[in-house]
Amino acid sequence: MSGYVETFLKYHSTDNDLSQYEFIFIENSGDADFKYVIKPLKDAGFNVVLINTHNYGFGKGCNTGAEHASGEILIFANPDICFLGRLDAVKMYFRGVNWGTVRQLISRNRDYSFDLLPEYKGLLFELFRLYHFINPCFRFLLHKSYVVGSFLIVSKALFIKSGGFNTTFFLYYEEVELARRLQNIAGPPFYDSKTEIYHRGFASNDSQDKILMHEARGFLTYCQVTKQPKLLHKRLLTLRILGMFSSFHRRRLRALKLTPVIDER
Repeated sequence: MSGYVETFLKYHSTDNDLSQYEFIFIENSGDADFKYVIKPLKDAGFNVVLINTHNYGFGKGCNTGAEHASGEILIFANPDICFLGRLDAVKMYFRGVNWGTVRQLISRNRDYSFDLLPEYKGLLFELFRLYHFINPCFRFLLHKSYVVGSFLIVSKALFIKSGGFNTTFFLYYEEVELARRLQNIAGPPFYDSKTEIYHRGFASNDSQDKILMHEARGFLTYCQVTKQPKLLHKRLLTLRILGMFSSFHRRRLRALKLTPVIDER
């Protein structure tokens, strides 16, 4: 989180109009020192709101933040991102009722801003990690993609119209399901390639086993909410094949098998 604050101030602390930015932090980890981490933003003159709450899931936290936001553009940003420049272009790209993201870089400076919706993923896509190629040809694949949730931008009007995040999800796949609804209302997302952030990833968990269990739960919830039960069988088959080459995928398969299916009937 300190990297988030430090890098934002690096590029924006000298702005003439600080009121154009509003920070709403949802603190649901029980960290009593969190207020000190965000204090430099307050000291610099930015409008900062801190809301302490129980952890009811990522989507619930985002919805709470959106309810308190006064601006027309909402940015849902993970705490483990760093800004690599200013956000000026965001206002140009995201005017009106639309949604999208900026250029999100991960390890080795790879661009991971979009990924395919699970129903469009196949074995070859997973095996060769073809999501790295979505961004260069995003015009062709954008209607089948979702914005990676570490930096999701959406107009407040569209977010309200969509119903916001589905709080059935606790962690993972909540942005994927939301993207399906945003696509239906407003069409494919925009891509601001001029603005860049770096996403470290997996800061919401303290162990890889927890990550895999949350991922499995999120995927099962996605299958249920979108009424696509065949997706589970497709995913199991894909992980079985990938598990022949990777111990990591064998662990993902085991997590998916061990995660109970919730019967909502």
